Order: sequence, then structure tokens, then C-alpha cells
Amino acid sequence: MFRVGLKCFPTHYKCLAALATAQHHSVRNCSHNNNNNNNNENGTEEDSGEADFLFDTLSAASPKVNSPPKMKKNETPSEGFAWTALGSTSSEGQNREQSRRLTELFVEKKETLRVREAPGTAFTGERKVAVRRPAASAFQLDEDEDGEAVTSLATVPPPTSEMEILEQELLDDSFNYFSEQEGPVVDPITPYTPGQQIVPPGLTRYRLEVQYQGSDFDGWYKSSHRRVGGTAVEDGMTVRHHAKTILEEALAVAFDIVTCNVVAAVIPETGVSVRRLTCHVDIPSDVEMQPRTILQRATLWLQKRGQPLAVLACHPCKNQDFHARHSGVRRVYCYRILNRVAPPLFDAGLQWHVDRHLDVARMQRFAAAMEGTRDFGYFCDPKMLHALRRTARSNPGRNSAAALPEAHNPLNPTTAPKEDYERGLTNLDRAAALPTFNRYGQTVKSFDAKPKQFLKAKTNLPTVRTVDTIRVTRQEDEVLLWFVGQSFLRHQIRSMVAVLKAAGNGLWDEQELQHALQSGLETSQKRYERERLPPAPVHGLTLWDVEYPRQFAPDYVPYVDSGPLEGIRLSRDN
Repeated sequence: MFRVGLKCFPTHYKCLAALATAQHHSVRNCSHNNNNNNNNENGTEEDSGEADFLFDTLSAASPKVNSPPKMKKNETPSEGFAWTALGSTSSEGQNREQSRRLTELFVEKKETLRVREAPGTAFTGERKVAVRRPAASAFQLDEDEDGEAVTSLATVPPPTSEMEILEQELLDDSFNYFSEQEGPVVDPITPYTPGQQIVPPGLTRYRLEVQYQGSDFDGWYKSSHRRVGGTAVEDGMTVRHHAKTILEEALAVAFDIVTCNVVAAVIPETGVSVRRLTCHVDIPSDVEMQPRTILQRATLWLQKRGQPLAVLACHPCKNQDFHARHSGVRRVYCYRILNRVAPPLFDAGLQWHVDRHLDVARMQRFAAAMEGTRDFGYFCDPKMLHALRRTARSNPGRNSAAALPEAHNPLNPTTAPKEDYERGLTNLDRAAALPTFNRYGQTVKSFDAKPKQFLKAKTNLPTVRTVDTIRVTRQEDEVLLWFVGQSFLRHQIRSMVAVLKAAGNGLWDEQELQHALQSGLETSQKRYERERLPPAPVHGLTLWDVEYPRQFAPDYVPYVDSGPLEGIRLSRDN
């Protein structure tokens, strides 16, 4: 058996050499064709290198083992054949070692298979080509103590188990069949809801300062479904838009985004001028622009379209908790009355012309009586009756002072001994003991009500407001009325101006003012409109400013100038 195997070994070796030669020529031809077409790939170069190594090894060994001499009957293999090709001695173990080394040239190792099955393996056609990427440390030039550069090859990633492959397939199927809902990515821990002072993730809050004249726009904003034909109003030859719509379009062009939503500190009425209206807008964080660039682009867009709206400042908030509406603590309004015979010329759209003399001292006394926290239902718009009823219906069991702190709640009357009511008081005793109006000027319920509802107002409409300051001053021929408060009802300031003007003309006295403060919002609109003074004209009212707490003071920017003058640089050619 040994002789037969030994005689067949040269033939097997020749077959291996012929196979290597054929593979070498085929790879060379393929690589030559690919070089001519400029389409060489990394996998072809690697295969050609392996074939060159195999061809050189076998060609070097094949001339010495072409025809081993015939062995004699009593001759050992070492005497008739010398293994000079691989430098080995004639023994059975060495022969097996040489055969194993030749076989390894055609058998892929486990490490090679593991590298080819790695995730970073590139595939060309049906063949796999392992792409080896050196680690980052291979490009470093750090030297050790001996002064030799330290280099390392990329570590081979561990093989992926069948369980991990199955889990990944399940995840892929769930992603395909149950895709995520389209929309902005929101952190589930801090969801964004309208009205909260939370900036959605991926957005940056910007603070705006806007200025415009009330006669140039159809108010700040109205729902489009309330008016047929959209948000534009045709006034003769001109078309008036909402100020919010124009501002959003200008900011979208300035920031180079599709759309944006502007939130204002106040929603001014139609015709009210705005000297400084604070707003905020959330812009994607990847948009980076200088404040001066934003203003220049927005101003250019507004000027090209003839929109008389000015953006005074626009910059990212240093305190991202800023909210234009909910963070405001006071709103400042100014009403201008021109008290002279000649009509206004320069500020015709910003003043109310009153040709009769106004007693400023009397107006100041009436203004002091209207300050504080009370029910201002008499001064609000009668059209708000249905809206106030809807608000009260949404909060059942709550009165008009529900939004106030506990110390200002009219539902907390002075406690009376319980045994006094159990004895059985007559209706006359109850009527004599109970006041007609509570501390906020609201009409209380009838005396036959339950004891806990004695000081509860007749109506639960939310018409209680707090007016911090009302100042009346005269500057030559102009009378200025300043109103400072956290919030106001619709038409409240204009109705109060009408009462102050009537007091300045001597048409109202203190009793009529007290009756107006105690009457509240009447349920009968006809009686309400008959006894109520018409509000002052809207064009004389101006929103002057909105005040914020001290933590938002660093974000206040009065205006943005054009910057320092830069020298004109002319080239030599020009």
C-alpha cells in the first residue's frame, strides 16, 4: 500500500501544479481584461495575488519532483527520492506534513470564513471578498520606549449567532409592517402640548419684537372658517391681511423653511396699533443665522410686497423656557386723546379727537376708583356673553374668580356660627345681615339661598380682572391714559376710556360709576346696551409694551442697528 500511495503521489502533485497554472492564467487574463476596461475591483486583485503565490510555490517545487526514480525492491523512499523542494527528510510523518501543507493551499481556513461572513464584507457577484479595514491606531504615529512605531490590524468582529439573526429579522418585519407614525419626533417623557412652556426637541425658540399700525391690517389673527373667502379683506382698492399671516410668511422666507407658527403675547383687536408686541417662534436647530441677517431678509421681503410691518428684533432665547403669552406678567396700553379744536393731521390714525375741554383731575379720581381686582363685566363686549358662558360651562361649579388665588376668592366668606342658622332665621333677618354686593362688586344671590352661597355672585362668568394702574396725564393738547394689568377683557379698555371721557366732560358722577362697577355683565343684552356707554374709537388705542419677569431680562433687545460702517474695499483693477 505504501508503494502504491508513493507512486501515485507525484501524479497528484502534477495535478495540483496543473490546476494552479490554469487558475493563474485565467486570473491573469481576467485581470488583463479588467485593466483594459478600467473596471478593476479589490476582489480581483486579491484573487490574482493568491494565484501568483500558489503558482510561484508550485512552479518552484515542480521541476524537482517531475519524475522520481523507480524504487528497488529493498530500497526506502529516502534513497531514491530527495525532498529538496520543501527541505524535508524522508519519513512517513514528514510526507504527511508536506501533503497537509499542499492541501492547505486549497482549503479555506475557519478564520478566513469568519472574516468573509463578517458584517463588513463586500460581495461582488456570487463571490465573497473580505474587506479588511485597519483600525484607527494603525494610522497613529505614537512610538513606544524602543522608538518603534506601534501599529495594529483591525480586530475581527465576533460571528453573529443564529438567534441574533432571527431577532434582527423579526425587528425588520415589525418595522416594515408596523411602521412608525409620520410626524415630528417627540420625547415621550416630555410631550409637547399647546400652551405648555416646553420647546419641542430639535427646535430652538426665537424671540421676536413686532411693530405695526392697526389701520394697515385686519387685526392680528382670526380663524379662516369664520369668514368666507379666506383671511384677506378687500377695502376699496387695497387688500388687508392679518398681521400674523404676513409675519409668518416673512419669517419662513428669512429662515429658509417651509412654514412656522408665531405665538404672540396678546391678540390685539382689529384697528389697535402695536408699538412693541413680543412673540416667539420655534425654528429647527440646524438653521444657524445671525440676527442681523434674519432681520435684513425679512425686511426685504416685507418691503418688496408693500407690507407696513416692522420686525425690531429676532434672536434665539437664552432661556428656552420663555413663552411669549404665559410668561408675561403685565400688559401696558396707552390711549391718546387730542383735546383741542383743530383736528389731528400728523397722528390722525393714532388719536381720538375731542374738542371739548377735559377735567384731568376729575378723570384721575375716577381712574383711581377703577383700580384693583373687581368684576369688570360692565366694560366688556356684550358679544362675549356666549363665549363667557361656554367658558363657565366648561368649568362647572367655578365662579368668576376661579383663576384668582385663594386669598381673592369670593367664595370664602367669613365663617358664621352654625347654630345661628339651625335656630331658624327669618328671611328679613338674613336680608338685613347679608350685603348686596361682595368685595369684587358682584351682585350676590338672593337671601333665600343656602348659607354657603350667600356671597356667591349671581353669575359665574369669568369677568373678574385685576387692573394694577390707571394713569391720566396731560401733555399740552394731548391727554394720555395708561392702563397696566395682566389681562383685559375685550373692549374693556375702550369702555373705561369712554367712562373717563364722560367724567372729564362732567356727564358722569361717582354714583353712576359705582353702579357700573356693581352691575356686572347683564344677561339681557338689550338692557345692557341701553344703559352702557359706547366704547371709545379703536384707532386711539396702542399696545405699548409687554413686561416679563427678571429671569427673561437678558433676552430683551430694544432694536438691532445696521452695524458699524465698513470701509469700501476697491481692487486695483477697479
